Amino acid sequence: MHLETKHLHSRQIFRFTRFAAGEIWRSPSTGQELTIVRNRWDAEDPALIGPLFAHEYHDGSPLSLVYPELPALFEGRKFKTARRVSEDGWCRPENQVICFPIDGEKGVFHVDLVGYGPTEWLPDGISGRECQERRVEPWRAAAIWRSPEKMVSIVGLQYGWVIRSEQFARARPVSSFKPDGELFLYQDHEDDPIDEARGKALHVVESIDPREDEWSNGADDYSDLRIRVRRLRDDGSYDPSGQVIEFQQHPHHRNASRNSPHHPVEVVGQMAFDGSGVTMTLPKPLIY
Repeated sequence: MHLETKHLHSRQIFRFTRFAAGEIWRSPSTGQELTIVRNRWDAEDPALIGPLFAHEYHDGSPLSLVYPELPALFEGRKFKTARRVSEDGWCRPENQVICFPIDGEKGVFHVDLVGYGPTEWLPDGISGRECQERRVEPWRAAAIWRSPEKMVSIVGLQYGWVIRSEQFARARPVSSFKPDGELFLYQDHEDDPIDEARGKALHVVESIDPREDEWSNGADDYSDLRIRVRRLRDDGSYDPSGQVIEFQQHPHHRNASRNSPHHPVEVVGQMAFDGSGVTMTLPKPLIY
């Protein structure tokens, strides 16, 4: 899924597509090395095309202690840092670290988002002191999408689209008195219950409703949406009693912004409500 680098969040996993060249840089104070990618058009070195990288914060994070000279090196320009994800899906502290600018003539502006890792380690809004007190620990990807080209942000969803998401495996009951009733999609935590079958099941977008709150710009502000999806039967047919999951697209809270790793879902088709079931033809265009 195509994504502007300025919208990357911590532990989102991406792949470079249009450039590859990088140069080794060593921190004068710590001696630690990283690879700096400076030009999005330079494809002389194919080593960085294909492997997966996970975005990491620099300011206020452990990386700012390992590479303290980076801000001065970029002379105030905006930049991102990322760590290579191993082929087994693990992102380890010893893996290659890369750094790339995201503005200016030689900035890196676009990547393909292909998955995400667990997010409880460094959520948006955490203080710099907390970040520096934490050590970089190895972690495993929560999801590497099978078909990144079919992923779409929830803000791009439309009524009747049939979707699938491993995130749905972690949905929680709205009411503890009705555990088999309506579910709400929370961010993932280690203690969340997991229903893998639900994470693989097809769901249809049944309603998209704008919600007005104190941050909205009136009733015509559609930036805050409540989305309800209903689980289909195993054969893809509509089930009026299928379990409902509700989630939101909310741009004002940073952890729930439009590029949150919890929001992209896989679009697999459209639902014909006349009883003919799911058509596997993808709706077009898939706009992110």
